[in-house]
Amino acid sequence: MRHPEREELLHDRCLILNRAQRPDGSWYALDTRRLLRNVVAAGTLYTLTMTTEVCEELGLATVPREVTPGLRPVMEIAGVDQELIDWSSTRRQRIEEALEGITAQYVEDHGRLPDERARHGLGWWAAQDTRPAKKDPKRLEQLRAWWKVSAILRVGQEMVDGLLDRCRAGGQRSGRG
Repeated sequence: MRHPEREELLHDRCLILNRAQRPDGSWYALDTRRLLRNVVAAGTLYTLTMTTEVCEELGLATVPREVTPGLRPVMEIAGVDQELIDWSSTRRQRIEEALEGITAQYVEDHGRLPDERARHGLGWWAAQDTRPAKKDPKRLEQLRAWWKVSAILRVGQEMVDGLLDRCRAGGQRSGRG
């Protein structure tokens, strides 16, 4: 059963202005070619910074989880049950399915597996190909209520209500909290 409302799960964006102010007060344009060459590293640094701040504020920790065999693991909040991750990742599943076909075509065209930069580009392409049409925005309170009810129906009241405590305990067990 698809839950289209979950497609609007809260997420963030990193916006970089291509102009910066020097210490002397003058302005200059950033060399965006360098930024684009390092987009994966920039995205990783942004995600690491945001995750670190959230974990420090809430008393949580991260742990590595292998999502795709052979690729670098992703960092996730310690203590989040796999069932809850699965509940919230329906779009990711569609992207991964599309990515398999796009990657197979890449291998056929180039005779090799994509490197990290190419994988990032193929992932973006798969995300665009599977992106649902935009819906009218909903108020955050509405979305939060829907997410909570939907999660309770899928994984149970106890799992939802005890999530923060389990995550804090998971951080303690991992030695990072």
